Amino acid sequence: MPTDTFFGLSEEKRQKIIEAGKKEFSEHTFDLTSIKNISEDAGISRGSFYQYFESKEDLLEYIIKINAEKKKKILEDILAEANGDIFEFCIYLYDSMTSKNEKDEDMIIFGKIFNNIMQSKEKRILEKNAFDLKRIFKLLKVDNLKVQDEEDIKVLMKMLVDLTLNSIMHSKVNDNKEFEREIFLKKLSFVKNGVMKK
Repeated sequence: MPTDTFFGLSEEKRQKIIEAGKKEFSEHTFDLTSIKNISEDAGISRGSFYQYFESKEDLLEYIIKINAEKKKKILEDILAEANGDIFEFCIYLYDSMTSKNEKDEDMIIFGKIFNNIMQSKEKRILEKNAFDLKRIFKLLKVDNLKVQDEEDIKVLMKMLVDLTLNSIMHSKVNDNKEFEREIFLKKLSFVKNGVMKK
């Protein structure tokens, strides 16, 4: 975590350091990232960097943590808007992430950071800073679902979120947005209603 000295900086200076870190971590795998580049981009000396963070891993963990907290709030708001319906939640999530209102640049940067982490030996940073989904689980309405316990809810939630994020990625690279949304809704329907004839 950042030092007290970092939190003593002005908001503008803190943000400049965070943005420099995001840029560096999005352009290189963790192993190839450089404190020198981050410091230069942020307009601080290398020595100052170490007054604010113990290491580049420390900065990366902080960047992931603040992003996770922001995303958790967004997910909670979306789930509340979907009235606890997990399938409506996925549709709201899909629509909000593919709409023009979403900060595409920030999403792309974090997508690159996560991709770069996955290619390095630092995957544990993601696991260590993944946000706790317990509050989200409490907001879900599960009485009409064939789930037995919290473990079943986790499996279902992971499956649906993976399906949704995969569909969002397809939407980002395909020009036919309407077609991609229809395919997404069809996949969701298969999960919700099953594919076996009764």
